[in-house]
Amino acid sequence: MPISNILTRLKSRLRSVPTNRPDWIENFKKDAWKSGEAASRYVVNVGDTENLHYFVQTTLYVEKIKAHLIKGHHILDVGCGTGVLTFALHDAGLKVSGMDISASMLEQLRGRLDGREIDLHVGDIFNMPFEDSSFDGIASRWVLPHFPDWPRVIVEMGRKLRPGGYLFIDFCNAENVELSRRAGPIDVGSFGYCHDEADIANRGAFYAAASQAEMHIAATAAGLKLVEALPTGFFVNNAAIAAALGGEGYTAYKDVLKRHYMDPGARAFMEWFERFVSPRLPSPMVHGLCVVMRRPEA
Repeated sequence: MPISNILTRLKSRLRSVPTNRPDWIENFKKDAWKSGEAASRYVVNVGDTENLHYFVQTTLYVEKIKAHLIKGHHILDVGCGTGVLTFALHDAGLKVSGMDISASMLEQLRGRLDGREIDLHVGDIFNMPFEDSSFDGIASRWVLPHFPDWPRVIVEMGRKLRPGGYLFIDFCNAENVELSRRAGPIDVGSFGYCHDEADIANRGAFYAAASQAEMHIAATAAGLKLVEALPTGFFVNNAAIAAALGGEGYTAYKDVLKRHYMDPGARAFMEWFERFVSPRLPSPMVHGLCVVMRRPEA
């Protein structure tokens, strides 16, 4: 199925999307972190690794990547920002390159290399500055959902993979978003995510969502094989919980979650649950998808 058909199918699920939509979300997202001030603010916001969000979106994510790549394999971190995933991949023994559209972000990353050898490149996610078949693996941490036209990015990433190489992405789960609508509207201010492309007021919080089936379609259109698309992250960023609790309730929920994570016993349970239970839950119960695709051997 052509990429244009996939985009049409995905947009049909969104509410009140203009058929002649300008690329305002894409442009807004690309420009959002280019300034030095924005990069400085970002590195502070993501600097805390003692939280469940980091465990789910970095620790477990890197474990998944290590299950498919071995030490010395060359992996590209797309939209690397200030290096949260980049450093974790390097410290896991992989050869790492990083790419981001923001030179300011990369400057922050360079200042924190601490002796690590990592190649850094300024580049656009839709037109990456690398030869085809350059990498054993490509990963992005919470980057693709920024863009409504995310299947185009998967095509571009697939071209940069070597035959047999793996693509790793995390994404918002459309089935969880649909489940949340049974409980009512989501307060974007407390939840932090807006899944409605037409919501101009919350464009900065826009994150695309897709189902496991749609990930399979996108992989096939890009000439890739979908290896798996597993639910990930029950406790964090769960749209159904956010809708059920409302704005104030969800803010309180996040505070309680953060406080209990500091208790060793509660932390051990939460991490056990996220590692072993969340991937086995019915897909609508969990807000994230950990997606692995593979480029077939030549």
